[in-house]
Amino acid sequence: MALVHLFLLLSLISVSSGATIVARLNPGGTRLSLSVGTPPQKQLLAVDLNAETSWLPCGKNSSFEPGKSSTFSPLPCSSNACSGHCSKNKCLLPISPKTSVPAFQETLTGFTAPGGAKGTAIFGCAAGKSVGVAALSKNSFALPLQIASSFSVPRKFALCLSPDSPSSLFVGDDSSIIIGGINISSLVSFVPFVSNPVFPSRYYLDLRTIQTDFSDLKLDPSLFSINPKTGIGGLTLSSTNRYTKFPTPVYAAIAQSFKKYATAFNISIVPARNLPFDLCFNASGMNFNRLGPVFPAIQLIFRNNIPWNLVGSRVIEFFRGNAIGCLAIQSAGDPPATSSIGLFHQFDNLLYFDLAQTRFGFVDRSLHILRQSCKFS
Repeated sequence: MALVHLFLLLSLISVSSGATIVARLNPGGTRLSLSVGTPPQKQLLAVDLNAETSWLPCGKNSSFEPGKSSTFSPLPCSSNACSGHCSKNKCLLPISPKTSVPAFQETLTGFTAPGGAKGTAIFGCAAGKSVGVAALSKNSFALPLQIASSFSVPRKFALCLSPDSPSSLFVGDDSSIIIGGINISSLVSFVPFVSNPVFPSRYYLDLRTIQTDFSDLKLDPSLFSINPKTGIGGLTLSSTNRYTKFPTPVYAAIAQSFKKYATAFNISIVPARNLPFDLCFNASGMNFNRLGPVFPAIQLIFRNNIPWNLVGSRVIEFFRGNAIGCLAIQSAGDPPATSSIGLFHQFDNLLYFDLAQTRFGFVDRSLHILRQSCKFS
């Protein structure tokens, strides 16, 4: 039985099998909307894949006022859920390396759940803050894991982010997602998460090399390794950076491949002029297909030679009335440097965070390969 039905452009998405909880994000996927307390108090929280704890602006005249909720419950140090420091028998949650705030438990609403049920979660109460945080990391205090525990559903979640329409967060058993009559699970590639001993709650992927389908980049594999002492290096996922970043030698090799392609196909290179990129092209010389502008695919090659191809409109971004298109990749600086997949390359894909099996899933070449996107009506 389908528990959730959402329209994706012209096709019906059905999320079935088990229980699935669905929350809404803003266009761009940077803010999560939900309600906390009784009666509900609406919150718009900054999404952070690296944050270990979720917290709310808390206090009088803040977005969450504890005194107005009948279900507000400070978390005592004796609670099994308290893993932080204590002060006056109140559990404290860290919201930054130097700041901890009182923890509390509250009811959650404002999302789609089986039977309209309410969930519960633990937050930090941060006075004097203007915007709260929805943590989506591997930490047990991260919001998806708390929702999964509250509803007794599998420890997994998925994101479908749209650049210009409301986006969605799915929590629980979403093993059968149908798009346009196709079971999306048959198109999902899974790669294992790898651990970073310095940042154990963050998501890192086992990237082995990068190629383009126009030239062999011949990259040193050590450019993607994690330094176990500093935590620098590797490939992570970013919810705050719009664009994907690679160490300078990697970026330079990708850019050189695109320059060779442009020369071979008579596409003019034009000045970026105050744009956050180094390499831009005259759009009038480009060819297009249903995936966007025709340029080399950037192939991220993971363990067991599993590829994630970034293609078309997920490689080139257009500016100045679509007159120019720029390579939407940036340099992360000289090595050692951490690579990160930015929001631009996460758009219009179903990204799975399967913490039960410690793996990450994605649709190669994005949902555009199905003539679809993450635009929900």
